[in-house]
Amino acid sequence: MTDRISNASEWKLIHICTMVGENLQGIPLKRTDEIDLCKGLTDVIQREFYQSPSKFSEDLHMINELRRFTNEKQPSLKTITALKSYYVQISALSQRLPQDSLQFAWYPIFDVGNSKGRPFISRSFLYERCCVLFLLGSMYSQLALVQNRLTSDGLKKAGIYFQYAAGCFQVLTEDQFAPSLDEIPCDLRANTLSALTYLMLASAQEIYWLKAVTDALKDSVVAKLSMQTSSFYESTAIIMESSGIFPHDWVLFCKVKSLHFKAATFNRLATHLAAKEQYGEALSRLRSSSRIVEEALKIGTVNEQVVKDLTDLNRVVQEELSKSERENDLIYLQDVPSEDSLPEPAKANLVKPLISSGMLHPVRALNESAEYGKALFQSLIPYFVVETAAGIKEKCIKYVDANVKEPLAGASKQLDETVQLLNLDYSLDAILKPQSVPDTIIKYQENIADMGGASKLDEMLSQLNSLKLKCHTQLDANWRQFDHAFEEDKSLRVMYGEKRWTLQPLKEESHDILVDFEQFDQYLKESTKGDETIERQVEELRPFLGIYADAKALRQFIPTENVLDLNPQLGELIMKMKNALEKIEELKINRSKLLRNVQTKLDNVNVFPDVVKRYNEARKHGEGEVSAEQLSPVVELEISKYKDELLAARKSIQFQHQLLNELQKRNIEYMEQKRGLQVSPEREQALAVLSKTYHGFCEVIGNIKQGYEFYNDFLTRLGLKHEELEQHLEERYNAMKQLQKRLDEQDQQY
Repeated sequence: MTDRISNASEWKLIHICTMVGENLQGIPLKRTDEIDLCKGLTDVIQREFYQSPSKFSEDLHMINELRRFTNEKQPSLKTITALKSYYVQISALSQRLPQDSLQFAWYPIFDVGNSKGRPFISRSFLYERCCVLFLLGSMYSQLALVQNRLTSDGLKKAGIYFQYAAGCFQVLTEDQFAPSLDEIPCDLRANTLSALTYLMLASAQEIYWLKAVTDALKDSVVAKLSMQTSSFYESTAIIMESSGIFPHDWVLFCKVKSLHFKAATFNRLATHLAAKEQYGEALSRLRSSSRIVEEALKIGTVNEQVVKDLTDLNRVVQEELSKSERENDLIYLQDVPSEDSLPEPAKANLVKPLISSGMLHPVRALNESAEYGKALFQSLIPYFVVETAAGIKEKCIKYVDANVKEPLAGASKQLDETVQLLNLDYSLDAILKPQSVPDTIIKYQENIADMGGASKLDEMLSQLNSLKLKCHTQLDANWRQFDHAFEEDKSLRVMYGEKRWTLQPLKEESHDILVDFEQFDQYLKESTKGDETIERQVEELRPFLGIYADAKALRQFIPTENVLDLNPQLGELIMKMKNALEKIEELKINRSKLLRNVQTKLDNVNVFPDVVKRYNEARKHGEGEVSAEQLSPVVELEISKYKDELLAARKSIQFQHQLLNELQKRNIEYMEQKRGLQVSPEREQALAVLSKTYHGFCEVIGNIKQGYEFYNDFLTRLGLKHEELEQHLEERYNAMKQLQKRLDEQDQQY
């Protein structure tokens, strides 16, 4: 029995497992569209940093040449070294540039759903770094495959390369990498990366198992290595299957490999136990091995070498099983324990994810080691200086808003409300010009005509209704898309049965998205009430706007008065009040001019030169890195440039207080003296209606514009939610197809 496995069988099995290439799975190289970094970075430096790109011509050429290695088709140590240098350099450069400076396009390694043949595009240095790290993992895996596994050195290199591949994929799952992307493509999602990490660890462990077999280590040791290999492949298969993006052949490959190594473990244990004359237990282990091999053979895989390895293992196991049963029945006569009564075989893990410090801490590695070349773009002003400049500009804008624009806006609102409340514009004209249309009403008439009158309101209402219809149409399209997916999911659930259709019900899985769409429905219902109010206002205004549109009708609408003989005191008082109203109009004109000038000044503000000057001074006189706090004095310098505007705003508000106080005092006096006059209330009522019509016209135009803003914002947010729904339904569709295919295959087996 100790001689159960012959030397010929042993070395034949070793030879089968050391065939190069086909019985291990490499990761496809991630492809990218070429981009001209020279041009892209030149534009960024000119646009964002106000520096001459000619200073960086050598650096631009170098970074561009390094990125060309991302399109290398054949993995090599030279390519990997260049890619690592590019990764380190681009990581350091990303700290000096805006994160959305350049657009990168990379293709997913698997064609899934709508991504077939199309790249995933992102304006993110983090995305570029993730994809380069992924490519490095792929390169390491491919490099491991081409090593000569018939030699000890080749096995050692292959094992190390697989572990470095695992390290690249594992690092990508950490918080500062792929999970931090705004959008995550399918091959950078956590479950995909975890599956690839386990696959690479399984491959590395298989290499060390093979080396142990080649070096003729003890059967007990080889069994432990084999069991750990099986465990890695099993974990890989589970994660791959749950992710829903891996090709079915990959899942089958890992399942078969897991069972293969589990069967090989029991086979080795049988040899070990037989050597210790524990023939009954050895026979039980062989039976386990035979059962597991048969289970693996039923799965099937398109990988011919894996099938051949499994078939040869099965032949060896069956031969040894028959021999062992015969010898135990005739010679050893030992009790054979049941398979369930024996403990699970022990494992021995010889692998772990490996990652170089340069990939973990690229900026530090660039500064501390010459391995990745000289640091590029060192003289480029760090982007935090640019951001600080932008922050200082923002502080200036907020200061001017808070101390000039907002106080003036509040004062202007108070001014308009007070003047409108007093109703002096037409009241004074009614007395001064009792036989004619007041100047104020004529001014209102001209303003309404300039703004388009009733036809303008109709045009704006039509545009508002078109926007509302577009919102309803697009929202309904989203509901129909979801309902179609729901009906398909429901029919498949009925077809395969509730227990077998293990996907979570679509409505439960999509709960958060549905809540958002229900909220969109509610927004539209509420907006409809607001639109009805606007339409009612327009209809109420329409007849009076018609009066404004016809000069004759306007004159007829305003009753005339007999000419009044004003006493000198009342006439003088009215003229003073008219003068105050004219000053108020002049104040509003000057205030608008001041606000326009302030806005122009803000639009043209450029604090960057002052910030750079301060930065250079801090570098020259300070020690270590310059901080944003050291640049803060520029804020006070920039704010001081608006002292004239600040003073003008204060004077404007003070003058307004004086005018309103004067006007309100004179209005009290005017109301007292007016009692002695016989002014037709009908005339005052007509003028009041016309005044309210004008102000109502201005108000409803403002309300319609707010409606435009609401619906345009609604469409923007609905578009984003539509993209989220599409992605969710695509992932769901892929998961459904995977499950449907698996269930159909199970049905075919029966």
